[in-house]
Amino acid sequence: MKKSTPYLLSGLVAIILGFSMAGCQKEYDPGVPDVPVVDDSTGTVTGDSIYLDKLFDLYDDGSGIDTQTVLIVKYDSRKRVSEMHDSLRLHPGIEPIRDIYFSYNGNDTVPSKTIFIDTENGTTNYFTDTTYHFYDASGRKIRDSILSGSVYPGGSTYNLSVKRYTYDTNALYGETRYDNFAGNTGFLRDTAILDARGNILSSKKYSIDPTTSVATVASTSLFTYDTHPHPFSKLSCFWYFYNFPIGETLYTEYAGYNNALSQNEVSAGGQTYNLTSTFIYNALGLPVIMNSTYSDGDIDKVIFKYKSL
Repeated sequence: MKKSTPYLLSGLVAIILGFSMAGCQKEYDPGVPDVPVVDDSTGTVTGDSIYLDKLFDLYDDGSGIDTQTVLIVKYDSRKRVSEMHDSLRLHPGIEPIRDIYFSYNGNDTVPSKTIFIDTENGTTNYFTDTTYHFYDASGRKIRDSILSGSVYPGGSTYNLSVKRYTYDTNALYGETRYDNFAGNTGFLRDTAILDARGNILSSKKYSIDPTTSVATVASTSLFTYDTHPHPFSKLSCFWYFYNFPIGETLYTEYAGYNNALSQNEVSAGGQTYNLTSTFIYNALGLPVIMNSTYSDGDIDKVIFKYKSL
């Protein structure tokens, strides 16, 4: 796998109290879905529907496919995303590594609460967060209130954070304050330039020294896009994934309105994360195959399967 980073950390973090990880995971029994056989020239893999069913990620570091992950999407009776489960495909069986649960107020079409669990390092060493989402009158996300926790052998840590979003003409700004239970406070600032469709073209993440107010660039990101819809942009969970890049941002960690054709990110330590992608689309214009090439020559293929509800 190209990297192991929790979804949407955005340089900070987010929660869980009073939530039973084991209890939720018992409800998840996906089996071992087979990777579809597809024709790369036509992308014939699925029927025409906007509802993403599964996402298959095949990573090749030059020695053959060494990672296969499967993201499974579940919906409620109102066709809202209720759960997402990301698993590492093994032989035999699978290993769950990330789970996301979405909650809604009444008939709302955007989530009010999201619970995320990352168990890629095992059930005794995991990251979890719970995020409460707030929106303006036009339906745009304006605040995330987050409690995050890391559990590891011998202890645990927790953080409280609040991220506020401000929109301007062709720009998006984020201000984040996070406090841990040891009494330490930190600040992050994000600035992003948007295209006419709302996609992030460029962004910078700053770490703010709470004692001197000095801002240090933590990461920079540059993107270009196609004109086709990102699969998540059609789903009720879109605002959870519409976030600031983190410096090494996977396809499922940031969702724009469209699909990224190129991505160039640099972290504070000079680490780069560069890739270019091509897509094959179905009759609705949604991607069914994404072929990505990294600057080091590694290759990633993502296959999208949709279903009718």
